[in-house]
Amino acid sequence: MPAVVAVFWPGIALRSPAYTTKKRVVLRWRQHRAHVDIMAASAKTAQMKRYRALGSATILTDDAELDLLDWLVAVRRNGMPVSATMLQQEALEVARMYDVPPATFGASATWMKAYLARCSLSLRAKTRQGQSPPAGINMRGAKCRQ
Repeated sequence: MPAVVAVFWPGIALRSPAYTTKKRVVLRWRQHRAHVDIMAASAKTAQMKRYRALGSATILTDDAELDLLDWLVAVRRNGMPVSATMLQQEALEVARMYDVPPATFGASATWMKAYLARCSLSLRAKTRQGQSPPAGINMRGAKCRQ
């Protein structure tokens, strides 16, 4: 075991917490040897450090995401801008409607970013830039006050 740790992580002392952590990594490699061999055999997956099966991260169903999209379009159609917090709260509400456990879906910022990209949407960013007032606006205001 020390030889393997020394090859992959040179400079780690034998009795350090870092050594213990790396030893666990090597033990996990041994445990999943068949999977590691399959991954290493394919040129597509040989350089991957982690592998997650396709679709394993999909939490909301397509119907739930369509319901969320319908809500978003309806709110925007009424002229109300949608903030990230509003989208997050509505996504959590839709997840509750579809019986998705709260522990598995939190409507994180990365989920919202991916969802907006899937739907080809973006949220409006608040800016401090506004329209520049026309020339002589102060004079008009002074005349109105008199």
